[in-house]
Amino acid sequence: MKKPKPFRVSFVSLGCAKNLVDSEVLLGQIVQNGGVLCAEPDDAEMVVINTCAFIDSAIEESWAAIREALDRKRAGLVKGVVVAGCLAQRFREKVVADAPEVDAVMGVYDREQIAEICRAVLANGRTRKPAKDACCPPEIGDSLIRVSPHRAPWGPDTSRLRLTPRHYAFVRISEGCSNPCTFCIIPQIRGAFRSKPPERLLAEVRELVADGAQELNLIGQDLTDYGRDLWGERRLGGILRQIADVEGVRWVRLLYAYPAHFGRDVEDAIAEHPRIVKYLDMPIQHASDRVLARMKRGHDRKHMRDLLLRLRARTPEIVLRTTVIVGFPGETEEDVKDLIDFMEEIRFDRLGAFVYSPEKGTHAEKYDGQVPDEEKRDRWRRVMEAQQRIAFRRAAGMVGKRLEVVVERPAGTRRREATAPAPASMEQWHHGEHAEPARFSKRTWEGRTSGDAPDIDSVIYLTGRDLGEGQFRTADVIGTSGYDLIGKVAD
Repeated sequence: MKKPKPFRVSFVSLGCAKNLVDSEVLLGQIVQNGGVLCAEPDDAEMVVINTCAFIDSAIEESWAAIREALDRKRAGLVKGVVVAGCLAQRFREKVVADAPEVDAVMGVYDREQIAEICRAVLANGRTRKPAKDACCPPEIGDSLIRVSPHRAPWGPDTSRLRLTPRHYAFVRISEGCSNPCTFCIIPQIRGAFRSKPPERLLAEVRELVADGAQELNLIGQDLTDYGRDLWGERRLGGILRQIADVEGVRWVRLLYAYPAHFGRDVEDAIAEHPRIVKYLDMPIQHASDRVLARMKRGHDRKHMRDLLLRLRARTPEIVLRTTVIVGFPGETEEDVKDLIDFMEEIRFDRLGAFVYSPEKGTHAEKYDGQVPDEEKRDRWRRVMEAQQRIAFRRAAGMVGKRLEVVVERPAGTRRREATAPAPASMEQWHHGEHAEPARFSKRTWEGRTSGDAPDIDSVIYLTGRDLGEGQFRTADVIGTSGYDLIGKVAD
């Protein structure tokens, strides 16, 4: 049987870690089905863009990538443009109406069809009617449309072509979200919460470990809801232990825990299992009872305070990361004071702040009491200045400690985002506007402690012999540089 002709693809991946997993699955499907990935865009026949649509700035970035790809198509540099992911899922009609030259639109649950779609576009050009299983009416345009509804089967996250370094990977243990947060559009894009069955999850973990991953970062919109749809009760603690018990796993990190659903089984797993790192990313969003009620978070300040202080008492070395929203409709000066007071009591090791922006289709978009943009930015500055004081004290307190670290890359080879003095809606964390940049020589490497998640947290600058990417070493902390640590490899 004659093999189909290879097709050449330039790929653009946007958005969060969950989107990154989707991109890795898409790339795996492309390569396994005759696609060739092009490092140089000029060598490609197709452009595939995996888009994000979480907040306004992400939507703008996605549209900018679409426009750039269409410019290349008009210039005759590529033959087809495929728009995939959250923007396509959320705004499929708008994509076809506003960008009619897009050749195909595919949603977040249609990843296994990417190679078929690319071949159809190259072989036949744009079709004159949607695919049979599409949920969009023909009158919205003549592009090929594959956007399945939320109830569509959720495909596996195996056979991925990973975009992360070999030594770590992201593992999605759930899809969708059933929380009613009034500011969030995710349930409308990704659907209701669904747990990944344990047998599929553990098979994926073993595949990633066989591919070199020693650090597994567990992701999902609400990890703490894991198991409720499968067994009628939440069982995150149990699956955490099963993942950590897989031979070859060194670090397991828990990201995106929801305060209202955090169980004692999870607390026990973090405290007791040596391979589950003492780290927790728990977005609190606010600490004023009045704002939390308007956000429909399902818990109050006391619940969060009791939980976080109990975690600190049970595991004193635990690193707590969170995100907050400032400028939410109806937020007052007293609410901001409540938030800062809470931050100073809990002493979050890592904190990122979003400036609230109304998202079309969310309940909060209709709330009265919208805060002026200038006031939002001022509140953001005050929150981040308070956190900077906390974080710098925390960093100074690490000097003299000996820690396990993972070596990432030669220092200065990764673009680090600076914290803007007046952000739009993007999360800001790594470097405060007053932080001094690290000065390093050619022998200095960037690494991470177990308390630093990839890409979103601080780093430790390392000196020592025979350092290389992916090594796990022991280092003494000898100084600080802003939020970051400076260390000397000790082993």
